Amino acid sequence: MFLVAAVALSVVPVASQEVEVPPRLNKLIPMLMKGDVLFGSAVPLSSKSAAKRAASSGWDFAWFEMEHSGFELTELEESMQFLLDRRQILSQGSLARPVVPLVRIPSNGRELNQWIVKQAMDQGVYGILFPHINTVEEARHAVQYSRYAQAAGAPDAEPEGHRGVAPGNAMRWWGIDDFKEYHRRADVWPLDPDGELTVWILIEEEEGARNLPQILDEVPVSAMIAAEVDMSTSMGIPGGRFDERVEEVMAGIVAACKLRGVPVGALATRDNIERRIREGYQILITGDAHLAWKC
Repeated sequence: MFLVAAVALSVVPVASQEVEVPPRLNKLIPMLMKGDVLFGSAVPLSSKSAAKRAASSGWDFAWFEMEHSGFELTELEESMQFLLDRRQILSQGSLARPVVPLVRIPSNGRELNQWIVKQAMDQGVYGILFPHINTVEEARHAVQYSRYAQAAGAPDAEPEGHRGVAPGNAMRWWGIDDFKEYHRRADVWPLDPDGELTVWILIEEEEGARNLPQILDEVPVSAMIAAEVDMSTSMGIPGGRFDERVEEVMAGIVAACKLRGVPVGALATRDNIERRIREGYQILITGDAHLAWKC
């Protein structure tokens, strides 16, 4: 006969282990406001190990790539969990994630697929990259699809929000258990100064570059990405992303953004990272070039 002794384990709360909801959950916003340079890269949904590596990469953001791969919400949900590092949350005592998750959706601006934006937002991402935005209407739809409807007469009621309300997964990932608190934060910055969500539009064709000044004058987007690979293709120079004609268009894009105070980003390599920063790019999309810059 064996005697089993029961041992009572006492758990003592430790103040340093308390996790607080900070004024900002999306660390990219204060960085953009200060003029800091942001580093990040794409993470394929098919690789959970890539999401785990991104969690400790030192990047400021990671976008889950869904434009040139399948739009798989189950894969996105799983990848979001692998991006979480609970030890990081505990050690920093904050729910603000060191690596901010974004998604690049598959639909081009002209397709106006509202449901894709809604379902990606409902997984808890802090922003969406909208490909191939060419007109004011397309950019306005991007903002509308990313926000809830606001109370009639509110100062920021326009452009009218079209996002449907079912934020259970997003609230869990953000670490917020009160819907009113989530709703207060789940709006688009800078349209709502307290919003945690960001709308990044990609200008990828000459039409978009021509219309960019009007787009930025009329639509409160969070950031703009100059996509020189598609741009070179639209200009009849496939593969010529560093062609001087493409560089001229890129310079015009940067100038339009700087004039209006809109953060602008682009691809960067180890060879051109310092030049990109001198030229005024604030968001650098890269694999490991940030290591060269920080070393």
